[in-house]
Amino acid sequence: WMYATNEGDVVIRRATGEKAIVNDFEYDYYTATDTNTQAITPEYFAENDKKYLMLIDLTGEQKEYIPAILTKEDPKVGDNWTNTHTMTYQGFNFDLLIEGEVKEIIPAMTINGKEYKNVVRVYNKLKAKFILNPQYVDCGDATMYFCKGIGVLKTQINISISIFYNRSYADSIIDYHLEY
Repeated sequence: WMYATNEGDVVIRRATGEKAIVNDFEYDYYTATDTNTQAITPEYFAENDKKYLMLIDLTGEQKEYIPAILTKEDPKVGDNWTNTHTMTYQGFNFDLLIEGEVKEIIPAMTINGKEYKNVVRVYNKLKAKFILNPQYVDCGDATMYFCKGIGVLKTQINISISIFYNRSYADSIIDYHLEY
């Protein structure tokens, strides 16, 4: 899968065919290569109980991953789920909550000149609870678009965790090639 990003990069995601154990769970190991810098980032995906999962590296340090449900098998508008995780960043502990929901099934969607059918749009709200604040506060959102048999088509992420971390990121598929 080849994606163009809002940061001017082209990223190639490859399935390695290898398995990896992360936090005592088995994932399919992928790599994402930035074609400008040739930097390779590990990525982890899995299917569990008809849910598709990904490990998210919010900090980019490749040390602490947040498990997140991306979508479900045979998704329906209104399907929803939550992910929770506790993490440490710059010495501070956070409880994270990701609330995901299938917002729509788009009959046909054109991305970078190519049409995709039955595209699933999933919206995720990111919330965090800090030590000094017992209530969850909004920290951003992510919208992802999926196509069965292809995978992730498009991602839009906006994260704002107080003064600690802020990022807006987007990518969209340019091309893909699948081998079975």
